[in-house]
Amino acid sequence: MFNDRQSAPLLAYDVQIGHVRVRVLGNSPEEAVEHARRRLCAEMPRMWDLIASLAAPRFAVQLATSISAADPPARKH
Repeated sequence: MFNDRQSAPLLAYDVQIGHVRVRVLGNSPEEAVEHARRRLCAEMPRMWDLIASLAAPRFAVQLATSISAADPPARKH
């Protein structure tokens, strides 16, 4: 029938690993890490094996302060 996770509004999360940060949408920090992992693997294909093998606690996840740019490209800080 209906899945409450799918009907809940998505939140914007800033997910950072090392010096790279991406903004992704998700229902939870865990989901945000999975979205960020897939996106980073796609944007940095030479690093996919390293990104895919990182443990979830290695990713720093914060709710985004603004959602105006909910999906900017990966950026280094």
